[in-house]
Amino acid sequence: MVLVCALTTPQGEIAFTAGTEQENQRIHIVDVATGEARAVGQGNRDGAPVWSPDGQWLAYPSAQDGGMGIRMMKGDGTGDRALVNQHSWNHSPRWSPDSRYLCYSSDDRMGLERRLVVYDREADQEEIWGGELNRMVVSAPLVGLLQPVWLAEPKLVAMLDPEMEISLAGVDMDLLREEGGLSDLSVILGTMPDALLAIGLFGVPGKYSTEPVLVTKTQVVPILPLMPDAPESGRYVEWGLEMNRKGDKVVFESNDGGDREIYLLGSRGLSNISNHRAADWNPVWGQGSQEILFESFRHGRRGIYKVIADTGRVTPLVISNDYDTWAPAWRGDDQWVAYVSNESGRAGVYICTARGEDVQVVVAGDGMHYAPAWRPEVAK
Repeated sequence: MVLVCALTTPQGEIAFTAGTEQENQRIHIVDVATGEARAVGQGNRDGAPVWSPDGQWLAYPSAQDGGMGIRMMKGDGTGDRALVNQHSWNHSPRWSPDSRYLCYSSDDRMGLERRLVVYDREADQEEIWGGELNRMVVSAPLVGLLQPVWLAEPKLVAMLDPEMEISLAGVDMDLLREEGGLSDLSVILGTMPDALLAIGLFGVPGKYSTEPVLVTKTQVVPILPLMPDAPESGRYVEWGLEMNRKGDKVVFESNDGGDREIYLLGSRGLSNISNHRAADWNPVWGQGSQEILFESFRHGRRGIYKVIADTGRVTPLVISNDYDTWAPAWRGDDQWVAYVSNESGRAGVYICTARGEDVQVVVAGDGMHYAPAWRPEVAK
């Protein structure tokens, strides 16, 4: 692995996957300032690493007998262990804001008809959320829940229009608001909502579509039909759901209009904020809640761009006519960005400032390096 020094090298650690083949992909952690990297994962098709918000834990998917399991370790790479999963195939782990819970999607057939599972780290047990699947939600059957994201604040639930309940048969709005953190006691105590955002898979084989949904312990509710002034959902293919830190805005990918675009959903309704004829995807919020990184082919090759949520102003971050850049990840202070580039001929991990300056190689060389994730600053 290679470290290229520059005038300003930031402090911090980045977790990433590395390997020569998919079968030996393994989680590593690199000290950005020194370039020292150490292997910490199982090395058995390890997937993208995810840090807990307090920086104390690292979770990742890894192959297990008959499927894919979720593993977790301490932030220093020690104590790696597998969770006891109810289902054989487990995907896309995400930590809760208080670092106690993990959510992920699970099934037994390596398909898309997945449930959402919440793991309690302190109790060491899983719980299935969302009630029963294979049921009608609005006018189409719900068959799977994918890519879960934690709802950190009840602000999004507060925006939902209770008068729209009549259009959503079977939805208990009072229970939804209670589980979503809007009960009197929850408001007084300031407790975290028992709610997730996810991509709902609707339809029947051969005619599937996806849509953002709100998931509580007992219900699954499409977001768009309950948002004031939001257009009626056309059940476009939608993906890449992410929420800002304040909990009042959501971004996701959608093919509404014919090509992939980044859409913003909030108190002002739904708007296309990338708005280009080229494909735009993979939105990533900064901690400051205003700037969103995304990938696009608008320059001809895959590159990383930045858009301001409130204005829709797009500027390039790292683009080139000669190589591709992708998989951006903010550092916690929004001052630096890690990403993947094949500038050297193989996928390596690079960093740059939030303005796209001071580009540096963090890890490169033999093998391929993917899915960088900055470690949150550990509380003293």
